[in-house]
This record gives sequence, C-alpha cells and structure tokens, in this order.
Amino acid sequence: MSNLKDYIKLLRPQQQYKNALIFLGPIFGLNFLNLDVLWKLLNFQLFGPLIFRVTPYESLFNINLYITLIIGFFCLCGVSAANYIINDIIDMEKDKIHEDKKERPLPSGAVSVRSAKILCVILLIGSIGSAFYFNPYFLFDHPVFGYLIFPDIIFGFPWSGVMVILVFLTGLLYNLKLKKIAFADVITISVNYVWRAITGCFLALINISAWLIIIIFLAALFISLCKRKADLDLLQEDAQKHKAIYEYYSPTLIENYIVISGTSFLLVYLLYTIQKETYFGVGWLSITLPFAFFFIMRYMYLVYSKTAIPRKFQKVFFDRQTLYNFICWGSIVFVVLYYSQICFFLSLIF
Repeated sequence: MSNLKDYIKLLRPQQQYKNALIFLGPIFGLNFLNLDVLWKLLNFQLFGPLIFRVTPYESLFNINLYITLIIGFFCLCGVSAANYIINDIIDMEKDKIHEDKKERPLPSGAVSVRSAKILCVILLIGSIGSAFYFNPYFLFDHPVFGYLIFPDIIFGFPWSGVMVILVFLTGLLYNLKLKKIAFADVITISVNYVWRAITGCFLALINISAWLIIIIFLAALFISLCKRKADLDLLQEDAQKHKAIYEYYSPTLIENYIVISGTSFLLVYLLYTIQKETYFGVGWLSITLPFAFFFIMRYMYLVYSKTAIPRKFQKVFFDRQTLYNFICWGSIVFVVLYYSQICFFLSLIF
C-alpha cells in the first residue's frame, strides 16, 4: 500500500531546484530592491513606512514581487512534477533494469499507475490555473494580500501563465518523442531551463535579456551532456537497453561536446561581465570569472572521476568545494549588483 512518502518521492522534490531559475532574471535585472524608491529616500522625498506599502513602486522591498515569484516557483514545480510522473509511466519497464531508477515509486510498485495519473492531472490543473490567476498585472495594482480577490487582467496578459504551459509542453514533447532523438534530447532539456528563467522575467515585468537566455542554455547543455557521459560510464554495455539513443553517444563524441559547451559558456559569461550594460563603471562583475572557470573545471573533474554527482546534479551541493564556490560567486554578484542599496542600509544602521 502506498504511503505519503512514496507520493512525495514520485514528485522528485530533489530535482525541483532547477525551478529556482525563476529568480535569476529579477535579481540580475536589479528588481529585488527598488532603485527608484532608494533615490527618493536619498533625496528625502519619500515619507511614511519604508517596507510595507500598497504598490511595489512605493516600496523599497518589492513584497508583491516576492509573493508573485514564490507562487510562480511552485507553479513550475507542479508542472515539472507532472512531467516527471509522465516520464516515469512511459519508462517504467526500462527503469526496472536501471541501477538507480528501479527504486522509484512506479518501477518498484510502491505507487500504482492509476494513482500516478490522477496526481498528474491534479498537479496540472492546480499549477496552470494558479499561474494564470496569480499574475503580476493584478498583484502589482493591489495590496500585498489582494490576490485573495478575483484578479483583473484587462490591462495586461498573464504571459507567465503561458510560460508555465510552455514548460509543461516542452517536457511532454521530450517525454513522448524528443528523448528518443540523439542530440535533440539534451537541447530540449536545456531549452526548458531557459523557459523557467524567462517566466521570472515576465513575473517581474522586466525585459528579457539575450545574455540570460544564452548563458542558461549553455550551462544547462553542459550539465546535460555531463549526465549523458556519467550514464554511459555507469551502464556501459546496458546503456542502449536503457536508452536507445545511447547508440549515438560514444564516449569520445560526448567528451568533445562537453568541451565545446563548457568553453562556449565561459566565453559568453566573460563577454557578459564586460559589456557596457553590466560594467558598473569599473567592471566589478568580471571578478567573478575565476568562480565560473572553477565550476567548469571542478565539474569536469567530477565527471571523469566517475562520481555520482554528474548523474544527479542536485548532489553537487554536497560537494564542499563546489558549494563554497557557488556561495562566493553568489555573494560577490549580489554585492556588485546591489552595492548602492547595501551602502544605504549600512548608513541607516550605523
């Protein structure tokens, strides 16, 4: 008999980290703290409560934006989980011979196919419905908890809801067809990472940067190719039994693709840090380059040392060196992007 733990495992919560990409656009778009309000504060033009105001354009901390992004994150988690269920149903027989996947709820028989289908439908209806209902055109014109009232979307179309559907459809297309086509499989996975980031831009009502799209695509492609290499190393002669497309993925070919995608990622990231729009006068963002290079080098080492991390990217956060690298990179990026706001906060305290 199935228990709650089996159903939670079916949703693969350990893989929902990828939906955090929804926050990337607003962070790099300088939307997490309100620059306009900061300018007013510095010029003593704004009075009243500093944090909790009715609209985000009167608030230094975009409370409504945070709520919108968190709701969007859970909507993406819902459609992602639905796609995982569909994938498990389709691959159930093949997963029974996989060293790791045979312990999943469906291949192991812990959850019935009928129950999985019902859960999938509930997730899709709830996630897609919420994505259209909780949209920024409504939230940004009402009080923080105004989303309890039926939304008015006359003045704007909720494109974030469309993106949530696109994330699901891309994943569905992958499960039904594209995962059986060599090279198209890893490209489709990478594109779905991009959709998640673009969803955050729509929710924050900011322009979509080509740099955001390219960098996320290349990083996801690099990680996906590394996973293919790790699977080949693990399965060896059984690789084609698990996935027929592994016939086309020879170790040498994948290694070349990994080098190409990793090099492209580093080159594009370098160009991004020195472009005029992100130069910030003295090019401070470029000091994060060593962390980008370290990530690529360290991850390739983990691949060739045949650890379990490349097969399950979420485990990368348990690699101490990679974790410290992420923390240092994220801290420096946040300080560079929000330097003026941080200095202002410090001046209020001290």
